[in-house]
Amino acid sequence: MTDNPQINIKDNCIKCGRCEAVCPVGVFSRDTVSRAVTVVSPHHCIGCGQCVAVCPASAISHSLFSDEDIVAYERTACPSPDDVMLLMKTRRSNRAMSRKPVERALVEKIIEAAYSSPTAHNSRDLQFTLVSSDDKLRMLTDFTCATYSRTIRRLQSPFVKPFLSLIKPGVYANVPVMSHVVKSWASGHDNVLRKATAVILISTRRNEMMSSADAQLAYQNASLMAESLGVAHFYLGYLCAALRLAPGKLEGSLGIGGTIHAAMAIGMPAMRFDKYIDRGCPEWSEI
Repeated sequence: MTDNPQINIKDNCIKCGRCEAVCPVGVFSRDTVSRAVTVVSPHHCIGCGQCVAVCPASAISHSLFSDEDIVAYERTACPSPDDVMLLMKTRRSNRAMSRKPVERALVEKIIEAAYSSPTAHNSRDLQFTLVSSDDKLRMLTDFTCATYSRTIRRLQSPFVKPFLSLIKPGVYANVPVMSHVVKSWASGHDNVLRKATAVILISTRRNEMMSSADAQLAYQNASLMAESLGVAHFYLGYLCAALRLAPGKLEGSLGIGGTIHAAMAIGMPAMRFDKYIDRGCPEWSEI
């Protein structure tokens, strides 16, 4: 992305004003009398592509997007609302995986879907790391259990516990869970990765206000794509909790320049679900 993109309005502009209406940063202005649209603040452009995507006349020339980047589609070709709802309701965290690896083409589709998610201010600051070797996968579980063990020791310290239990009593609620994960690993059972044959780590180069949210949105896209491809997957909550307890440590060990915010375990399912559980109607209010 360039700091000064070249944006021009072509002669075939129909003066509909859609580009001005959808631009989030005020790149365009529309004359109240002639209705003509002009480019007034190209330096504000964040490269989101809203303007070129909404223009019905293809009248915007934008240096950040080639003709091949701008893809027309028919709304009727998209899944219906019922199809989308069915996909979301049938999506499950499937931890029953076979030892068969996930085909590379499927992994690429999952990551492509993740990268298609929205990011704050169109930062596109998303990185994806596929962990598939046995030694690196073991490193993820080792890191999680070592972090939990260290955290438990600190929390149980006679110098810390009397004060912390008064100030932040809720911090001890997860000690039994962490202890169970550590003890299971010591006895040969991996409750972190289960039998996942690979993990997709979602990180950002910068750790800014919306970076974690950007990664979680990317994860949701990846999750739905994995479900549609028949790839078993689940959110690595134990690993992500350890990442928050020991910021930067795993990233340094893996050579990832940035901060890991989300992680997805993937594998081919050992069994499939042919039913979903209706969770009922949500409670909501209007104010």
